[in-house]
Amino acid sequence: MFAIIFLVVATVPVAGLQQVGRSVCPGDCDGDGVVRGEEIERVVASLFSREAPCPSVGDVPAVAEVVAAVSSAVLAAPVCATGLQPRWEALPPLAGGPRQEVGVAALDGVVYVIGGITSAAVGVATVEAFDTRTFAWHRVAPLPRALHHVAAVADDRFVYTAGGYVGARFIPVADVFRYDPDTDGWEALAPLPVAVGAAAAAVRGGFLHVVGGGTGARSSNQHHMLDFQSGVWLRRAALPDEVNHLAAVVWRDTLYAVGGRRDPSGVQNTAALYRYDEANDRWEPRSPMLTARSGHAAAVLKDWLVVFGGEVNPANFPSFVYPHVEVYEFATDTWRSDVAMPVPRHGFGAAAIGSAVYLPGGATRAGFGETSWSDRWVVDLP
Repeated sequence: MFAIIFLVVATVPVAGLQQVGRSVCPGDCDGDGVVRGEEIERVVASLFSREAPCPSVGDVPAVAEVVAAVSSAVLAAPVCATGLQPRWEALPPLAGGPRQEVGVAALDGVVYVIGGITSAAVGVATVEAFDTRTFAWHRVAPLPRALHHVAAVADDRFVYTAGGYVGARFIPVADVFRYDPDTDGWEALAPLPVAVGAAAAAVRGGFLHVVGGGTGARSSNQHHMLDFQSGVWLRRAALPDEVNHLAAVVWRDTLYAVGGRRDPSGVQNTAALYRYDEANDRWEPRSPMLTARSGHAAAVLKDWLVVFGGEVNPANFPSFVYPHVEVYEFATDTWRSDVAMPVPRHGFGAAAIGSAVYLPGGATRAGFGETSWSDRWVVDLP
């Protein structure tokens, strides 16, 4: 398929091609910063005719512009920009060495990296903390037991983990733990009603939501909510999809779930974004991501949801990891691509602090490929 595409580009005279677009997105005829399906179709069609994909523009494009536009259609390459003007900054690597399938949460300017899988391909109880004020790593109390693929989140006082897998056979657990930085200790809370790993967690008000995940035999659409005051788990509307390796966030007291995979291998990924309607106990679909993925990291930065990396990307040989960064504007229900990750990864988490999103550890290739690399995505917020 790729050979055919580039053969066409190479054999069509440049003078016969029309302008793909003047925006930062090749193929974006209307200049709104988003390359939509119909715009891509016009660009691809223009390779086989002399009709202009963007009739209002008559300039001759560079061949690279056409290649980039076709790439966005075939490879889902990130070719647009959000206008946030982000920059990537490297951070000190994980002090304890490479780890993937970690839980990540932030509290009081500290990023916690919880559990995960090491180069020995086994789960660990290790918890490391990165202080964003001193730019230094230090260890804190380990999990009560070794876990990987834990869902992690924090409120304004504690860090929580939910579910996870134990051992090399990826056996799901129902464990729920709470970490108190003041005492440097973990406490077991009421276990989940169902054992799941690779689920997603978010805190909304006085409740801990846990959605999706893997039960061992299959993916799950479970959605349970822990009432911190009563200590009781409540069952809530199931996700429309049975997915694991998804992400969940909260924006303005509203829960969102994004992406994930239906199968164990990560080939049957989804780009779906759902918003939870608490009043009516139901999930509402929103505009999907531009790239279906799983094992990604996601965080809310002011009024944007930012999604990073993930797997399995057939077009990115040999790592099969997505470099894509996509930004969702809640107010307009619009996705845009942004600057790709300098070190594409999956099996990690994201934590927003101030004007930056911190991304520690993960894996640089699909499956096992743990790394200690850490970086942050920084923007100048308006």
